[in-house]
Amino acid sequence: MAKEKVFQGLVVLMVFLFAASAIGYVFFPSAVLSIVGIESTPQSDFLVRTLAVALIGFIPSAWVVGIRNDMSSLPQAAVIGLSIYLFLSSAVDLHAYFVHLVGSAAIPSSVVRMVMGWL
Repeated sequence: MAKEKVFQGLVVLMVFLFAASAIGYVFFPSAVLSIVGIESTPQSDFLVRTLAVALIGFIPSAWVVGIRNDMSSLPQAAVIGLSIYLFLSSAVDLHAYFVHLVGSAAIPSSVVRMVMGWL
């Protein structure tokens, strides 16, 4: 029982760290990169945001397994996480397109991911 509480505590901590770092990377990539001494460029900001939305998509599964300890809800949490990732990655790509960072291939790619996210 004590090991299970320690495990849950570690997962809670990791989920909150994932969420905090992902939010920081999505909204303030240059500030977060500067913490570790990396100079921000539009390209690095785009790549960091892409990584951050993948991290956000992982959070529902980590929450269900580690905090709720409910393996029966894992498939639903995984689907929710994938949908979140598909929508947020589309938003990141579309933003990059509108600031002329990526090419026009970002539009159909984003549309396909948004449709997949609805399914």
